[in-house]
Amino acid sequence: MNKKMKKNVIKIGFIYISMFIILISYLSYFVIVKSEGIVIHANNRRMDPVENEVVRGDILSSDNKLIATTVTNGGDSVRTYPQANRYSHAVGYTQKGKTGIEAFANVELLRPDYNLESIFKRAFEGEKFQGRDIVLTIDDRLQTAAQNSLGDNRGAIVIIESSTGKIKSLVSKPDFNPNNVAQNWETLITDETNTPLVNRVSSGLYPPGSIFKIVTTEAFLNDNNSEADLSYNCTGQITTGDNTIRCYNDTVHGELNLSSAFAKSCNTYFINMGRDIGARGLRKTGEKLLFNKSLPLAMEHSKSQLLKGELIPDAELSATYIGQGKTLITPIHAAMITAAIANEGVLMEPYMIDYSKDKKGNIKTKNLPKYVDEIISPKDAKRIEELMVKVVQEGTGSKAAVNNMYVGGKTGTAENEGAKDHSWFVGFAGSESPEISIAIIIENAGRDASASSVAHNLIKEYQNIR
Repeated sequence: MNKKMKKNVIKIGFIYISMFIILISYLSYFVIVKSEGIVIHANNRRMDPVENEVVRGDILSSDNKLIATTVTNGGDSVRTYPQANRYSHAVGYTQKGKTGIEAFANVELLRPDYNLESIFKRAFEGEKFQGRDIVLTIDDRLQTAAQNSLGDNRGAIVIIESSTGKIKSLVSKPDFNPNNVAQNWETLITDETNTPLVNRVSSGLYPPGSIFKIVTTEAFLNDNNSEADLSYNCTGQITTGDNTIRCYNDTVHGELNLSSAFAKSCNTYFINMGRDIGARGLRKTGEKLLFNKSLPLAMEHSKSQLLKGELIPDAELSATYIGQGKTLITPIHAAMITAAIANEGVLMEPYMIDYSKDKKGNIKTKNLPKYVDEIISPKDAKRIEELMVKVVQEGTGSKAAVNNMYVGGKTGTAENEGAKDHSWFVGFAGSESPEISIAIIIENAGRDASASSVAHNLIKEYQNIR
């Protein structure tokens, strides 16, 4: 080949490489700039062309456990989940659409970092570009403890870092294996008994039972500067109109103040308290605590329900004061209220994605804590915190206590028509002050306070890994 022909070949090669770089630059612009306007939806097909060019990034826990990765074999790519069921609802899946983090972080997982090396490898070796990895706020050790603690029970557990909103664990059961979604699809979508695809943490609506006494207490404290008039003699039952409500096991608690009534979870005390609050006062406080509203939360979720309608019968209102009747709440909402109490009344937005990084470990995007609002006054938050500590020290939540840890909580038994009652625990824990907040519900657990025992296990695990 003579010198002139060599120059022509070089020129042609340069033209082709330039055209390829221009094409890649446009693709880069599309993914980095235009992609922000793409709506991420389980059935959205707009990113499919990008997936043909980019290997989907990994998803890792905060303690570096591999949760999701893409295995390539020749020209085929398979999304795999090494932890199987453990993150099924938090991370989701990519077969039959996308859910969870796989959907929410879809653009970031497919966002390549273009450089000359990757461009030339794609051009001459056929290698795909590498997407960014996502690091979650979830700690795999807490996630494992939560998964094991629920066992074969239906229910949900969510743990939030109170001061930041970082979700440290999110478990919903029944769950599923995201590696086998396509094979088991028909069973998964038709199983109305177990509903394994439902994320009970954010979409499960449950009667709150006695954990709602936190809301009733705040409704009273919000409009009263003194607890002096909160003494009450419990006779084991109270009648409102034609409706009589009893304390658990017809227990007669006798003379009570707010602290002892909260620790013993006395129904009659809080129904009597409710007479000073009324439907309007309870609704006002409930809405400030985000009932009947969409939550400041990126994941799909249900709205908690409280006192819908204007005319509330006395019997229904009395039941509402103690978390029964038509009141419904999601576990994530219960955890958010608890986190605000633990954070001096300030609610932070819960989130699961800590940061993204390239394959060299360079952090590319970092999520920072987001302030939502002061939903409880610091004074009321401190008082409710004190009440919750006493519940664990000498009340119904004593099974949640952990040596050398500051623990507060509130138990709840939610009536479940036609089946065993649900068991609730909401609370907080830390070495000397609240650090994490927890919401636990175990469906059909009965009245054995099993959620408090689960809380003990989780707080103990948190103590070990701090």
